[in-house]
Amino acid sequence: MVECNNCGKEVKYVYKGRKFCNRKCQMEYRVEHKTMIGEKNPNWKGGVRWSKGHKLIYMPHHPNADKKGYMLEHRAVMELHLGRYLTKKEAVHHKNEVRDDNRIENLKLFPTGGEHSRFHFLGKKRRNRNGRNGI
Repeated sequence: MVECNNCGKEVKYVYKGRKFCNRKCQMEYRVEHKTMIGEKNPNWKGGVRWSKGHKLIYMPHHPNADKKGYMLEHRAVMELHLGRYLTKKEAVHHKNEVRDDNRIENLKLFPTGGEHSRFHFLGKKRRNRNGRNGI
């Protein structure tokens, strides 16, 4: 019997020369041995990703990074400007509504996501009242 490189059970398949009993064992092995993380990953693009028009940057040791080690660049810019971490409740708004324009003069901090939503809602009401509804 050939043993799994991760748990020692019977091998069901081989991945890149290593033997594993199942996909879960393979992923656990890769995470534990950091074989495909960051610059070691063949899909590495310099630590920059995009999501819904927002730029994400690779900051694996940041407390607010996602499970893959990325965080929204505009939040990082605001944190650097303020000299502190943002709370999860705080929202950063792009004044010109261009999601990848992360200059500090284009960013505004709201204490909550609700305040940010209210700002957008009231802005639309004002525009509609003045006859500029975009139709």
